[in-house]
Amino acid sequence: MKHAVFSTLLGLAISGQAASDEVCWVSYDDFERMVPHTDLLTCPKEDISSQDGFCRLNIVGDTVTIYQFEAGPDDEFCLVRGRGYQLESFLKRYGSHYTVPD
Repeated sequence: MKHAVFSTLLGLAISGQAASDEVCWVSYDDFERMVPHTDLLTCPKEDISSQDGFCRLNIVGDTVTIYQFEAGPDDEFCLVRGRGYQLESFLKRYGSHYTVPD
């Protein structure tokens, strides 16, 4: 009986610890495996800052989505933002070229 109570308490303590750990909803590792995308050397101007992370671009049909990742728990990169545009709107706003940072 003591062993069963101890095992139950130990299980609760471990699960309590696991529940308090923070993890990404979507890590870059998961994104990399599951979402077809293009690596961008910089994030688009104005909307998304690439100072603390990086951006990826995905095109499906006539929809462009820019995904931004920033360092999260344990220096794992986490998806923090996604912004979708109609292709024509994206090209009108940002053009068809971008400047590579130094």
